[in-house]
Amino acid sequence: MALQPSAKVIGANLAAAAADAADDPSVGQVGLYDQAGVFRFAGEAEADCLAYAALFELPLGSFSLAPLGGARLGLGLNPASSS
Repeated sequence: MALQPSAKVIGANLAAAAADAADDPSVGQVGLYDQAGVFRFAGEAEADCLAYAALFELPLGSFSLAPLGGARLGLGLNPASSS
């Protein structure tokens, strides 16, 4: 059985990713989608979506980010579910 990271570790990883995304001014409006492709949240930047994921303790691999009106960025996307 594969070990799953704790919520604390996931939160720390998402917080670090959000901080990195906040430093990138080239990213525009971004949407967060669940594994089924259902739109869940829109933010002005990736950092907003990653903060939403951290707030609701969404595990890495359970969501993806996409620029609104564009192709998915694949951040947080579970590679096994994308093929």
